[in-house]
Amino acid sequence: RFVPDDLGEGIRWDNRLNWDTDDLPGLYSQDSVDLGGNNVVYGQTSTIDTLDLSGGTLDVYAGRLTATGGIQGEGGTLNISDTGQAWLAGSDGSALDINVSGGRFANTGNMSGADLTATGGQTILATGGAEYDLDAGQTLSVDSSSAKVGFDSNDGGLAILDMHAGATLAFSAQDGDFGDISEFRSGAFGDTPNVSSGIDLGDATLDIDLTGLSASAGTAFTLMSADELIGLFGNATVNGLGARDANIVIDYQNDTVTLQLSAGNGAVSVSTVGSESDISTGDDAIWNALTAGQGVVSNSQLATASATTDPLLDDPTLFAA
Repeated sequence: RFVPDDLGEGIRWDNRLNWDTDDLPGLYSQDSVDLGGNNVVYGQTSTIDTLDLSGGTLDVYAGRLTATGGIQGEGGTLNISDTGQAWLAGSDGSALDINVSGGRFANTGNMSGADLTATGGQTILATGGAEYDLDAGQTLSVDSSSAKVGFDSNDGGLAILDMHAGATLAFSAQDGDFGDISEFRSGAFGDTPNVSSGIDLGDATLDIDLTGLSASAGTAFTLMSADELIGLFGNATVNGLGARDANIVIDYQNDTVTLQLSAGNGAVSVSTVGSESDISTGDDAIWNALTAGQGVVSNSQLATASATTDPLLDDPTLFAA
């Protein structure tokens, strides 16, 4: 447990006087760490079991912190900047604020209950075998084109972003461009990513801010891409359109979400290409993981049901989150 030393600086992880055991966490990889709600700065390399922020703040500005048991406890704030890295095997769903302005954040387990804002650095939402759940009331914000956000691994494992109704996915334009969510080369897994990525839009809210963008009509931006994409957005808002219209295209054939701008008066529309059930060759395992227990139906089925008042629409199991 972190207990600030009254005779010292009282904030440094690498000062053994700030720990109740008088030694540093990571001496044993089975160590569990409780920050006791304090503000702590981190700049070394350690492997621990679980991390409990206890409502405090951990600033990782250098080195690499690996928590093989993930984050547990009452939540708190995790800031990653400069060259710092935090590799976490998920979380237990407690209220977390994660801010990535530099360095690298990597989720290697089942992460839930987090508000995450990426303004720089690398954010690996899921490595192979991991899942990032964006729950109701939580926000995932990509606030800079310099922020790399998405998936990377070297084992070909499934990496899932699973969004839910009531969650918000936000993109803000900076320097004339958007960041996106996609597979990317982080450098942590070699030169060529080998990961099976999947995204479930899950009726989440899409919030796009064009304030920092002067792009003219006829411009398109890819906001999301993966090996497999399912679901729809429950709501979509676009701020700062001015004399432009926005069309958000959910393409199930190419597994992308694209923002298309055209001349207009601020109208926002959502269109789809193909069907949720369009599965790319070799991606059956990803699609099965994304749709497990959800009873996904194709757009053509929905259209038929709507036109014929088919009881398909009244079956809640088909749309269960």
